[in-house]
Amino acid sequence: MAKSKIIILKLLPDESYCFNIKMGDKSTQYYGYMHADWDPEDWKEAKSGDEFFLLQYKDKSTGIIMHGTLHSDAKHFGPYPGTKKGLYGTYLIPDQHINEDKYRLLSTVALKNSMPEFNWDSGHSGRKVTGSYIRIIRKMWKQYLEMNDIMQYSFV
Repeated sequence: MAKSKIIILKLLPDESYCFNIKMGDKSTQYYGYMHADWDPEDWKEAKSGDEFFLLQYKDKSTGIIMHGTLHSDAKHFGPYPGTKKGLYGTYLIPDQHINEDKYRLLSTVALKNSMPEFNWDSGHSGRKVTGSYIRIIRKMWKQYLEMNDIMQYSFV
């Protein structure tokens, strides 16, 4: 059995039409799965069972806002709105969704400091984390959850 991978998804609030994850919004009442579309670089490698981190890019809160597991392999859903580029997606099972109004996010600055060769600021969504960075990001996430007293499978 192949090891699962880590896929980094990016949420650019001014450009992303597919996520509506503001805390308290009825659309974030998770009763199972969440569908995510993205324009990924490594979409062919995204498989059911892979781990994901969703990075939010906002002026005041840029960092990891969600973590979970891909529930399906990535597949083509048609063209990206207004372009001829392909739009791909998967179903997500989130196990943590962080409210940036309540908690400081695990920032891209901290991620860059620990994993400088991964491009955290630009590039496509859906890129995979490889090598020693898999262990580093998992350790950073675990420490972040412990430091903020956030339990697994929580939407805080």
